[in-house]
Amino acid sequence: MTAPDIITRRRRWAYSLIRKAAEPPPTYGTPGWLALPESDPVKVAGVVVAAEAWAQAGDQLEPDLRAEVEALRRGFMAAEDREYQVRDAEHRKRWAVPTRATFVQRRAEQLADVAPRPGDWPGSSGGAA
Repeated sequence: MTAPDIITRRRRWAYSLIRKAAEPPPTYGTPGWLALPESDPVKVAGVVVAAEAWAQAGDQLEPDLRAEVEALRRGFMAAEDREYQVRDAEHRKRWAVPTRATFVQRRAEQLADVAPRPGDWPGSSGGAA
């Protein structure tokens, strides 16, 4: 017998007992429930309602836990992403490309206007290698 079949049979049995009560049962364990005679179908219905509520919570336990774990995982991932973005922004700010020219860039600009002289570059001396 599969789990859905077991659940269906249990619910049918519970609802058949609950329907025997002439009135809605008081909540299990309350003074109104305690005041009822032991054999009163309303008292039995109160117990069955409590048991069925507990059983239905158990029926939903696995999907509820899966949903809870997934929500926690998504929350963790979102927090991790936000933390990464903050660290990335700090890193980019610290290691950003300089806004003013570095020494090497300034020197390259100075030398760009100067024509090379013979012998300034390897292989340009015209002599033997």
